[in-house]
Amino acid sequence: MTDWKYTYKRRGWNLQAVYNGLQERTWECFQKWHSDRGISCPDKALFDEVNKPAIAKPEKKTTKPPAKKTTARKTTTRKTTRKRTQAKGTASEDRQKK
Repeated sequence: MTDWKYTYKRRGWNLQAVYNGLQERTWECFQKWHSDRGISCPDKALFDEVNKPAIAKPEKKTTKPPAKKTTARKTTTRKTTRKRTQAKGTASEDRQKK
């Protein structure tokens, strides 16, 4: 049997990855996984550390940045310019009236 530290280092494994790959996350299943592969099993204390549920971190309150002030564009549309010229009359109509 090869040492588990050697195999883990050589293959780039860690306890968390092996634990996450188990179908049943129990000590017996963890031992069986190692024995099937001919690897010595890590101590139960290491398994218990990995087996502990993760401590929930307090959630950060997300604050939205203040909204940017936007100014509306004041543009003249073609319709408004037409209305002004129609009210005044066109230059050709002014010539005909004279």
